[in-house]
Amino acid sequence: MSKRLHSSAIARWYIIVAAIYLCIGLAIGIGMGIAENFKYVVVHAHLNLLGWATMCLYGLVLQAFPELGASRLVRWQFAVANLGVVIFIPGLVLVVAGVTHVAVIVGSFISFVGALLFVGLLIGSLRQGRGEAEQLGPSSTSTAAH
Repeated sequence: MSKRLHSSAIARWYIIVAAIYLCIGLAIGIGMGIAENFKYVVVHAHLNLLGWATMCLYGLVLQAFPELGASRLVRWQFAVANLGVVIFIPGLVLVVAGVTHVAVIVGSFISFVGALLFVGLLIGSLRQGRGEAEQLGPSSTSTAAH
């Protein structure tokens, strides 16, 4: 039960943070439209995709598969994934402004590590599920045959 609550809490935090990214992305889009200056459209798009869509999907997957929350890795994945967004998006602003590429490169790699950690959560859950199925034995895994 506590694992389910833990996963559910992380899932909610993902969705809350995603909604914040969505509002910021929408505000950027509205501001560009009002100003009729679309220089930062790439920032708007990436914030909505990496911030809103990706974080929301991470949260929905965690909600759908609460066993993923049993791993200590889930908190690290949340932190790394969000750190990637927080570094990448301002870095992208700096790239568009012609200042530097360093932050966008660092943020990209951190976001990639966050995605790899998510894959690690999924593979770990798959392995754990397979181990539990083997412990149950063939009679409980193939009830349709009876």
